[in-house]
Amino acid sequence: LPINFYIDTATVASGNATINGVPLTVGNPASVVTVNTDANGKASVTLALPAHVGNNVVVKAYEGAVSGTPSGVVSAATVQVVGASATSIATSWSQTTPYTAGTAVTKLLSITPEDSFGNVVSGDVVDVTIPTGALTGVSFQNGSGTTVAPISSTAVTGGTMYEVVVPAGGLYLNGTPATAGNFTISVKDVSAPAQPSASATLSVNKSLVTAFDLFDAAGKNLSVNLGGASDTVAAGGNIALTVAPVDAGGNQVTTDASYSVQLPAVNGAAWRTSLTGGDLAAEGQAATITFTPGQGAQTVYLVNESSNSITLTSSAANYATNATINVKAFAAGGSSYVVQDPTGATVTPSGANTYSGLATNTTYTITVTVLDANGKPAAGQAVYIDPPATPKGSVGAATLYTNSQGQVTFTYKTAGTAGQ
Repeated sequence: LPINFYIDTATVASGNATINGVPLTVGNPASVVTVNTDANGKASVTLALPAHVGNNVVVKAYEGAVSGTPSGVVSAATVQVVGASATSIATSWSQTTPYTAGTAVTKLLSITPEDSFGNVVSGDVVDVTIPTGALTGVSFQNGSGTTVAPISSTAVTGGTMYEVVVPAGGLYLNGTPATAGNFTISVKDVSAPAQPSASATLSVNKSLVTAFDLFDAAGKNLSVNLGGASDTVAAGGNIALTVAPVDAGGNQVTTDASYSVQLPAVNGAAWRTSLTGGDLAAEGQAATITFTPGQGAQTVYLVNESSNSITLTSSAANYATNATINVKAFAAGGSSYVVQDPTGATVTPSGANTYSGLATNTTYTITVTVLDANGKPAAGQAVYIDPPATPKGSVGAATLYTNSQGQVTFTYKTAGTAGQ
């Protein structure tokens, strides 16, 4: 069957478009290129446009005799020129509900510059600005998972700006939502003449308890960032500290179960629940406080009972000799725990677990078995490992969860100097 193709409408820039190399008069259904259908009943033509951004042509076709007033138009299509510049940026989150703090997300946000026809424009450079505290572990990738390295990352007021080239098919942002709240992530195409921009709001909810941290009166997290005069306790003085359950994003939360939390031993100082008494432990001894389900932060006092000032170290403790490895907290489904120590012996510890005679620069494997009130292994319980501070060794992982046998296994590497 003969099919007649003609140019119905065109922009000024497309006035010299051709079909199969034949110049046609725009808007004249009698100015046609006729092509017969193939064995599949299809007729195809090639449309050529001048090299000009924003070309737009509507091609129509009809069957039968050539006519200035055709009937039975069998197809209509808008033809867009490839290579149009971006006029907008589309963004889309991977889910419609708030994200959970501390949970890493791949393809968290899609970023696609688009031209006026809705086509993705690749090769453009976009600036992606992420507010401080919104995400950790920021990275970018294409649709198939290949990493796209940013050209640069720059600290800006209130956050960090990443400069990234958009790959074919669009750009994806990966990361771990951190602080609970709402954050505005902004995107700007700096390559396109119009420099279109967009913003997307990241909503983050708190998650369950993963650790217990110490905070000073100014709100500084001593478990993360010690140092400064506020963290030095004068002789005979004291410092008020807050012990708070936190989630994987560092947000203070309430407990989901009962926990026992061990406060480290500090030479010359005692832990108290008030300044008028309520000693949790004697001077220089570790102390334990308990949290009931649904409980938030608790205030404790570190009272310096010595004649010298005490400066808190990186784990808020001045450890004595020997390697002290503390199981910092465990869920109350685990009312006790058993440790296979670095020597291979199995012990039921009370308070701090001290193992002497360890070699320097040596990695040891330690297993902790959490038991419930009936002495049975408790699965899915959080175990927090607190290595000694001076000299400081290192653990393979600081937060672990018990397996189906109620066990976690971690490695501990001693420091390079003796006297630990």
